[in-house]
Amino acid sequence: MRHILILLFFFCAGSLLGQNTNELEKNNSQSINNTISTGEAYTDSTILNDIQIIQVPQPTEKKTKATKKDVKTKSELPSNEESLTVSESTRSISSMSGSFNGTKVQSSTQRTQRTPTYAQQQQMNVVVDALEESAPESFEYHYYKYLAGNYNIALIDHLKKAEGLKPNNSDVHLLMVAYYLIMNDTKNANLYLEKLSTSSRLSKEAIDYSEDILRSVRPGGTLITHGTDDTYGTAFIQISKKIRPDVRIISLDLLQSDKYRENLKSNGYSIPDSRIVDVQFLQQFCIKNSSMNICVSMTTPKEYLVGIQQNLFTVGLNFEYHTDLSFSNFKRNEELWYKDLVKTVSDNATNEKSKQLSANYLPMLLVLRKVYEQKNESEKLNDIDRSIDKIAAQCNKYEQVQKLKKSY
Repeated sequence: MRHILILLFFFCAGSLLGQNTNELEKNNSQSINNTISTGEAYTDSTILNDIQIIQVPQPTEKKTKATKKDVKTKSELPSNEESLTVSESTRSISSMSGSFNGTKVQSSTQRTQRTPTYAQQQQMNVVVDALEESAPESFEYHYYKYLAGNYNIALIDHLKKAEGLKPNNSDVHLLMVAYYLIMNDTKNANLYLEKLSTSSRLSKEAIDYSEDILRSVRPGGTLITHGTDDTYGTAFIQISKKIRPDVRIISLDLLQSDKYRENLKSNGYSIPDSRIVDVQFLQQFCIKNSSMNICVSMTTPKEYLVGIQQNLFTVGLNFEYHTDLSFSNFKRNEELWYKDLVKTVSDNATNEKSKQLSANYLPMLLVLRKVYEQKNESEKLNDIDRSIDKIAAQCNKYEQVQKLKKSY
């Protein structure tokens, strides 16, 4: 068995594992395939739950076109005439903010695409238009105007005005990082990455975990990120800590920007024609750029991986894309575990988030364990077992992991 994406459940839980493909490791791949699966979501940072990769709970997206029922008109939103007092005006802006934020969260947590649906975009536009009429000088208007543009850099003046009104707002800082990443301005991106780190918007656990994501990428490789923690965590490690500058980090979210796409094209990447960044977009991107040593962060929802599962192999905390299906990931995982990874999260989990994040080291360790078992290398097998058991215990998955080890 050569492939990595496994969709059968192990006691209603599972994970995504790469398969070893040389002659010695074939049986290893087959048994793993029979026991692992993907699962539900947790946060932008991917973790394993009952040995499953999970992310933020995602609302079900059923509609693709706006209807009168879906999209509120300006008359249905608080207007300037309704805001006769300061308190009423505040309530009006608060109401519109709630409407916008709810739609944006729904858009950002879709499991199959990063681009807002037509209905979602229309709903956000209605709120922005209403704010332009009723509160054109407000923070909310400028902030939402830029946010609704999906990284349209022509709207940057609105973001800068929002920052002037609320200079310590971490949501603005996040968008400023994105803007400067799009513009290839690492100096200014670093300023805002430091602010995110200082304000704890970018947590220490996410940064520590992201360092090993970045270290998992082969030299000169391409890293595809999906969520907030992996995108900005790896950017912080690369730009602020100056670790692995050889890696090209590509955010699926930022691929909504025309400028971002142009920059990638100028660096030799082929971009799919679709304006929508979704499951098919990622599949086409990998196919078109198979020579770019692509790997995909484990934070990426399983829906993106199903169509290319036969080409994906677990390497560290990522999935490497290979057209050569005889690729063996054992040696690389061995090097990563014993030499390259810092393992701050797996070795020194001090809070709940880091304990859960540590579970994402289990897939690569199970790959190593099976090969050491096949080779009868008892000393290495015992060492790996100690690491597996420690991580399994700290992320509260000990019994599930023991059953998984026995199953293959």
